[in-house]
Amino acid sequence: MDIMDVLVGAELMLLGFISLLLTVFQGSIIKICVKESVTHPLLPCDFSPEESFNGGESSSNTTDITSHNRRLLAEEFQGKGYCAAKNKVPLLSVEALHHLHIFIFVLAIVHVTFSVLTVVFGGAKIRQWKHWEDSVAKDNYDTEQGEI
Repeated sequence: MDIMDVLVGAELMLLGFISLLLTVFQGSIIKICVKESVTHPLLPCDFSPEESFNGGESSSNTTDITSHNRRLLAEEFQGKGYCAAKNKVPLLSVEALHHLHIFIFVLAIVHVTFSVLTVVFGGAKIRQWKHWEDSVAKDNYDTEQGEI
């Protein structure tokens, strides 16, 4: 299991380093501005700002729902204002970076879990082979003793 500790540690260090880099360079990443037409193909579904997503509820309700105050990585940074002054939009918003951090965390957990399961199942299979090899070796030894 010693090699497993090294591999898991290295994997977690790498993902932690990527997460740290995202946090450190978050301000620079948010300042990357692109035309709004560039971001539309990146969306998973069609987006129309004219359509209300609340199905006819009042706009004050929508504002309350969408303006919840979660603590994100850089909640004070106004990347939209920086890009809006250039008549563009940010390539990645603070919320998108937050979701990327969550994805990295989940990816790390899944990777470590599957690595541990692979080692456990591999060890179990090797033990099965070892029992089989021992029984075959014993049978060969018994037949050799009987021939002498």
